Amino acid sequence: MLAHVSAVEPTLDPAALAATLAPGSPSATLHAPVRRDAVLDAAGGITLHETLGEGGMGVVRRGTQSVLAREVAVKSLREAAGDPTAMTKIVREALVMGRLEHPNIVPIYTIDADPRGRPRIVMKRVQGEAWSTMIRDPEAVRARSGGDPLHWHLRVFVQVCHALAYAHSRGIVHLDLKPDNVMLGPFGEVLLLDWGIALALDDTVDPRVPRLVDNADIIGTPRYMAPEVLAGVGAAMGVHTDVYLLGATLFEIVTGRPPHRGTTMGEVIASIVHVDPALDVECPSELAAIVQRCLARDPAQRPDSAMAVARAVEDLLEHRASHGLCDDADAQRVALERRLDDDGVDADEDAVYQAFGAVRFGYANALARWADNTRARGGLEAVTRQIVTWELARGRVDAAAVALGAHGEVAPELRAAIETARAAEAARVARLSALEREHDPRLGQRTRLFMLTLLTGIWVLIPLGAWLHGHDPQTEPVGIVPVAGAIMLAALLGFATWARASLSSTALNRGVVAALAVMLVVQIAQGLLAGPLGLGMAQLQALVLLVYTATAAFVTVLLERRMWPTAVGFAIATLVVAAWPTTRNLVLAVANLGCGINAAWAWRMSLAQLREPRPGAITRPRAAR
Repeated sequence: MLAHVSAVEPTLDPAALAATLAPGSPSATLHAPVRRDAVLDAAGGITLHETLGEGGMGVVRRGTQSVLAREVAVKSLREAAGDPTAMTKIVREALVMGRLEHPNIVPIYTIDADPRGRPRIVMKRVQGEAWSTMIRDPEAVRARSGGDPLHWHLRVFVQVCHALAYAHSRGIVHLDLKPDNVMLGPFGEVLLLDWGIALALDDTVDPRVPRLVDNADIIGTPRYMAPEVLAGVGAAMGVHTDVYLLGATLFEIVTGRPPHRGTTMGEVIASIVHVDPALDVECPSELAAIVQRCLARDPAQRPDSAMAVARAVEDLLEHRASHGLCDDADAQRVALERRLDDDGVDADEDAVYQAFGAVRFGYANALARWADNTRARGGLEAVTRQIVTWELARGRVDAAAVALGAHGEVAPELRAAIETARAAEAARVARLSALEREHDPRLGQRTRLFMLTLLTGIWVLIPLGAWLHGHDPQTEPVGIVPVAGAIMLAALLGFATWARASLSSTALNRGVVAALAVMLVVQIAQGLLAGPLGLGMAQLQALVLLVYTATAAFVTVLLERRMWPTAVGFAIATLVVAAWPTTRNLVLAVANLGCGINAAWAWRMSLAQLREPRPGAITRPRAAR
């Protein structure tokens, strides 16, 4: 096509075309020239062809209306039916059909007379099949619709309800509704036929159409007939009679047969009078309820209009569609549940949430089709419960809360479970924070540094001064050891009391103070017991260094693993002093200096490690004095 346009385009002369079309308006439609032989043959009549169908008094033939060159359907009387009553009935049917202009009612073109002067109806020719044929052939329906036959029939039924409701609004009751009187066209047409016994509800209708209140006959098809018709009193009939016929039609859709049984007229009449039609096949409970309401023996218990029946069936169709969405969502939910049961907390998160989204979308759509679908609400709550439980098992309380928040109506126990888990998580974080604070070397670091500097200075300078002045450690009395220990303990306790807020803030600080205090207490006890036990200064010095070694090992194991060089240093110092007692002051000064250097290095490394970012680390408080 584009190639053709491209080939023609160079030959177009816009100016010449504009001059040719100048008399016209750019907004008006351009017409092709009219053929001289395309004129109306007003004298043309109707040519009849083969018979399309026959009834009790009438026959329908295919015809050709020459004036419009189209096919029509022509309903006329049988050859033997020429009495005034028959002619009156066909005129009445034409008047009724002429009053009803609706997409689901066959339009009438005109009413004229046949060659014998009898009236006949010229109407649209409808091609298709009787609905009753399709009801008896589910496979044909599947081939035609590609879906569920019941769903298809209910869609047809709704259109019949609309046609009937329109007729009622125009003051006409059909009184012979049944699947045989509904034609289904090949392009989705649904047409309610045979208005031959229709009656007027009131005086607003053409007076040539008999009124319902004037009727004294039993009319209709017995296998579908409402009980009030048998009374032969027109005043007892009305819109509710057509509603009964709608119920009878629904009954046949479900069961495949009319509601009233019997092989003879007497048996059928007895069925109408004494037997309430009961559905003996499986069908949706909602549909069964509609059928039973329409077929109620008491007209007051039936739906009040054909439109009410249509709405009920339309609701049913929406509910069925909603349940269909639930079917798919249920299958996906079961698969998700199986995945969570099999893989537990190790289930692939992307796959789980992709399935969760699909299930939730299915139930949400089901609720959009039918807000009161308890099955969809239950399924939505169940899948939400699955995800919330799974996330709580993984320890992801916030993710569980998000999943729960997506569910419009939250189950209280799920919310309570999340709040409980959130409280437990908060308590755990608080415990971790407290534990981390307990071991945070930044808290009280300046106080520890001051104490370390002070004690190191004392423990290094005193023995170093003694060594420089040539004091012989072996000549010193053993009583100097508990005295020195008591002085150091008093100084330590005094300092700890002065800086108690800082030194008691963490387990590290308390542990250091406690270790030093215990060490000095043991040193005092050793000094006091040395005399009674007969220990000399050399042995006592080695025992004191052994206590220092044990204290350093305790600090290494329980407080700071980087203090192991101090433990090793004091162990070596113990051995050296035990072998060469005269080196005690120098060895002690060197060991104490090494302890101070080791402690300063260990704390510095701890602080450097804290400065490195760690995923998921708890925010630590600032260092305090």
